Amino acid sequence: MDQSLDDEWRIVAIGLAEGVDVVEGRSVATAFWLVLEDWIRPRVIQGDATGFGQARVRPRFRRLLHDVHTALDFLSHIHLERLTQLQAGSLNDPAFRGIDRAEGMGRIAATSWLELRAISFMRQQSARGMVGMPEDDRDVASLDAGEDGGLGDGLAAAEHAADSGSAADPDRDLLGALADGRPVLELDLEAVTSNAIIATAGLQLRRRLDPGAASTEVASAEMRAALAVPEDEVEVALDAAAAEHRARIAALHQRRADHPGMAIRTGEGIDRQIAQATAAGLLWPISGSRVSTLFGLARENAGQKRVSNYRKALADLLPALATLRGLLGRDGDDDGKADA
Repeated sequence: MDQSLDDEWRIVAIGLAEGVDVVEGRSVATAFWLVLEDWIRPRVIQGDATGFGQARVRPRFRRLLHDVHTALDFLSHIHLERLTQLQAGSLNDPAFRGIDRAEGMGRIAATSWLELRAISFMRQQSARGMVGMPEDDRDVASLDAGEDGGLGDGLAAAEHAADSGSAADPDRDLLGALADGRPVLELDLEAVTSNAIIATAGLQLRRRLDPGAASTEVASAEMRAALAVPEDEVEVALDAAAAEHRARIAALHQRRADHPGMAIRTGEGIDRQIAQATAAGLLWPISGSRVSTLFGLARENAGQKRVSNYRKALADLLPALATLRGLLGRDGDDDGKADA
């Protein structure tokens, strides 16, 4: 272990623990920059990034950051973001006192967190968001909306497969296809006996279901039987819902961009909201109030109950996504909708 970097980290740890800018006559920000540089670069780039043709993006990040130049831009972005937070006092915590460099930097820039930030970075680089990304970016669409750390933790599960060069995760291939707008979902109706749930699935997933699947025709027929309005109104509702989800996601990205010095917990909370809104837009875009209108239900909360029951059944309806529990959500979670 590099003793000089350990010395720099000691300055950083004291500065973060005490909330001061100078320790033993040395700048905490300067020491922080050196330690952060040494920590994050080898986790994203393999080889000498200053030598032409001698470096490459590590497999875990290659699906997010296409080349070394993009990776270097991303690392500069992380440096500026974390330095801004340092100077704003957002990283200060007495818990840093006495811990070693590996543990401390693991808290400040864990590899799974870097992956989360790479997703946000690429989203910010694309004005149209995930759907507007180039084709080879589709698999950045991790939609883990759980409360256990958000997107970074959801992506961390794929680390070993990515680094070992093994086959791509079929769950994430399916998510990539969904984010691309392709109708690829096939329902498993054997485990679901409720016609109301099947009709709601036909409504919510109208644009996501594989048109060639037998289950799609069943769900579509149940939806049509339940409708209290012309079928064209479903397309109008889906268009309106899609616009609202896009607006909400854009507003959340803007909030993060407008406040680069926000606390880590706040930033991760915004990323979770973005993930939740994205998942909602893909799998349960239509709000309970609109479901009530489309199905002619007497009370608005009856539509909300339909949506809740449908979401509870998603793991059974979509077994191909059942391993991504954070994506499917739980009853009572924030559903990420702008009009709920």
